[in-house]
Amino acid sequence: MNKKTLTIIVISNLAVCLISVCATYYYLGWWVNYRIEKADEKLNQGISSSLFRYYSNVDLQQEYGGPDKYRKALIAFSKALDETKAQAPNNPLLSDDVIYTDKTLIFVRLALLEEGQGNFQKADSHKCDAIAFCKKIPWDDCTFEKLNRVYNRLDEKYSVIKPKKNP
Repeated sequence: MNKKTLTIIVISNLAVCLISVCATYYYLGWWVNYRIEKADEKLNQGISSSLFRYYSNVDLQQEYGGPDKYRKALIAFSKALDETKAQAPNNPLLSDDVIYTDKTLIFVRLALLEEGQGNFQKADSHKCDAIAFCKKIPWDDCTFEKLNRVYNRLDEKYSVIKPKKNP
């Protein structure tokens, strides 16, 4: 074997090795990315189903549980939003706008509940909380009257069960 043939064989082997290494890194990168995406999907599904259970409980307690259970369900949903956001701060399903919107509507419901029970001081406090969260979204009109209309329209259209008008 002459020097030229040997050089060609060495360069060919190096090229094959380089191509193999690049293909391996590409495949490993794809595989790791694929596994991360699958884990994110499972996390998002878990978060969605967990929060949906809290929301469903709110609807059910509003309709069948009475004022105390409804109040507790709303507070539990609010806490679940906070805890879930803390556990997955970069989750796109839990953007600040989504959290602030849910919190706004929770406090609208609490205000209407307390008002219906004659607890006007608590109702006023919840109205202030609803308006404060609304301003963080930010919506153009954060008056309580507007928020109440939004709440009623959403509950009529999307509620798991058709709720009673303002508790």
